[in-house]
Amino acid sequence: MAVNTMDDIIYESVLPYIKAEYGMNNVHSKIITMMFIASCAIFAPVFFYFWNTFSGLRVLFGAIALMIMFGVGSTYVPKKEFWIFMCLRSLLDSVKVDYMASTPALIADLFDDDIRIAMQTLLYVLNTIGW
Repeated sequence: MAVNTMDDIIYESVLPYIKAEYGMNNVHSKIITMMFIASCAIFAPVFFYFWNTFSGLRVLFGAIALMIMFGVGSTYVPKKEFWIFMCLRSLLDSVKVDYMASTPALIADLFDDDIRIAMQTLLYVLNTIGW
């Protein structure tokens, strides 16, 4: 969850500079939002397939590695390649959302059966409020 919050804070703090660099307006913001929704719809089944096929820990590490690659990659996109920037940011956000949906289940598996449901409920509530 710390990676998720850290990326949001950094992105929101540099958003004015990104808008100035790429000459973004409100239309571009809406396009980024639409691309984010589309990439979430595409990648959610893929992540849940991986979650059911492979170990949860491997999927979590893979998602974090993808987030780092997409985040660093979007940092070095040249000014002329705005669409690549938009694709990388929407992919980063979709990976972030999709892996965050399954993280509480992985963490809840660390506890005994008596406490597992309570911890999973707590983690889903904390995830919803942004903790």
